Amino acid sequence: MITGTTGLARGWQVVHRAESVAVTVEELRERLADAADTLRRLPKPRGLERSLQSPWPDTLREWLSYGYDRTQVRRAAPTPQAIDRLDEVLEWIGTDLTPSQRMILWAREGERMRWRRIEFLDAQLNRGQPRRIRQLQNIKADAEARILNRLNGTPQRARVVLKDF
Repeated sequence: MITGTTGLARGWQVVHRAESVAVTVEELRERLADAADTLRRLPKPRGLERSLQSPWPDTLREWLSYGYDRTQVRRAAPTPQAIDRLDEVLEWIGTDLTPSQRMILWAREGERMRWRRIEFLDAQLNRGQPRRIRQLQNIKADAEARILNRLNGTPQRARVVLKDF
């Protein structure tokens, strides 16, 4: 069960759920979109590109150069609660899903990619053997069902184990 927060990606409200209320597909998709937004707002790690720069700040030699480049506005850092929700969603995705299910679910719901773009990425991952869009949609639906089954406490399929008689 999800306990804690639900709502739109921008305006999360604290709602405590009863144990009998099930998580819906729309709530799952909102949580994935919120997790992707939080992940985008986290600060990027400083890597190789930072080490190649000079420790001195860049200076412009001509006064007409100021304002030539477009400025980039930095988004506000995510709240600790948003990071906790991100960790929870990443745990859902990483536990029961295959790598292709993770890629398809995150690309469609988190990154809001179109199906043609996901089909292209799938072809690159599968060495030029793409799956049809309908197959990708079925894989995404199966991934959502696995996560919802885990969250809602739906029992797994019965497994028959043959033992020595």
